[in-house]
Order: sequence, then C-alpha cells, then structure tokens
Amino acid sequence: MKLSKEDLLGILYPLILVLTLAGYPVVSSLTTLAGVDSSAPAILFRAIIFCVSVWMFLLINGMKGRLFTGHTWYLIAILWAMLLARLFYD
Repeated sequence: MKLSKEDLLGILYPLILVLTLAGYPVVSSLTTLAGVDSSAPAILFRAIIFCVSVWMFLLINGMKGRLFTGHTWYLIAILWAMLLARLFYD
C-alpha cells in the first residue's frame, strides 16, 4: 500500500511533535536507568529528529501550494543552522 504525501505528512508531523516533546526525556531516562553515558544516544536522537524533519519539509515543499514562501525560508534556515550547530557541537 502506497501512502500519499498528505497521508505521510499526517504520520510524520505528529511523530515529530511527540518525539520532540517526550522523546529526549525518555532517552535520557533510559540511559540513566541503564547506567550508560547519555551523549551518544542523545546525539543519535537529535540526528533522527533532524532527518525526519528534513524529510517532512521536503515533502511539504514538493506539494502544490507551498507552505513556506518568502521570508519564512530564512527563519527555517536559521532554525536548521542552530539545530545543526547543536548537533555537531556535541
């Protein structure tokens, strides 16, 4: 079964929201309970969030009636630059 772009976005958007809000506390709690350093899992978690976010924005951009136009792309670029800086800083 092939999902349409709209259906895929309907899955990705809530996934990003849930992972962003609840995912990091879960990852850090699990690493604390396991007694391992949380740096590697936290970096992996941020990388997964980044990749899914990029995938979602590329899907949105490929659809008719673009969501982000004009100056909005500058704000998104700044947000991604900050996310990448944090990801590579760790």
